[in-house]
Amino acid sequence: MDPARYETGSTVPVKNINKLGFWEVPISQVKIDGNSTGWTNRTGVLDTGTVRTFLSISDTFLCDCLISIGPLSSTSEGEWPIKS
Repeated sequence: MDPARYETGSTVPVKNINKLGFWEVPISQVKIDGNSTGWTNRTGVLDTGTVRTFLSISDTFLCDCLISIGPLSSTSEGEWPIKS
């Protein structure tokens, strides 16, 4: 990895817990603007080919409330993009 492209102090080694080929890691804490989401028992699938984040509908609504950027709207594919 090229340390010129990221903050070297921000990296944390994590164990892959997926046996099917995905890079899946346990998530122990998520904060948005310093506010804890209170999430437990979550995992994240890492994909270097996309910037998308996939969440359950309830987690998506919580993120939207914590970010406070306006109402969500669904796409025809059932996606709930969070506006930035």
